[in-house]
Amino acid sequence: MTTALTPRSREAIQEIVALESVNKTDAVNRALIVYAYLLKRGESSDLLLRNQQTGEVETLRFL
Repeated sequence: MTTALTPRSREAIQEIVALESVNKTDAVNRALIVYAYLLKRGESSDLLLRNQQTGEVETLRFL
């Protein structure tokens, strides 16, 4: 499969590669798995993420 990534997506892949020490293929595979999971979990409601260190809460909403 060949994909055309936007500049923002290419930057995100590079960040994942640098932070996780994985190759680009693994980074894309992991991202797709997480995205599918979040979509399934967020079908009927917003998803809340809480930073355990700061207690800060963010809302994820997929449009």
